Amino acid sequence: MLNKPPKKKRPHNKLLVLTAASFQMGVTIYLGSYLGDYLESTFLGASGHVKTACVVLSVFISIYMMIKQTKKLNDD
Repeated sequence: MLNKPPKKKRPHNKLLVLTAASFQMGVTIYLGSYLGDYLESTFLGASGHVKTACVVLSVFISIYMMIKQTKKLNDD
């Protein structure tokens, strides 16, 4: 039988991972802003508080995802 040697895992390029994470943060915050605009224009009128709440929530979500990815990157 032919025994193939196991493939070596290439390490992640840390700069590439962190660059992708920054774009992910930007997209998350943009989508939070878009969701806030949509909710205000469709359901609530122009109070301005819903958009602010959605943006703040999306910032917290993006920070959480960044911390999670950097922990995973440091563990590797």
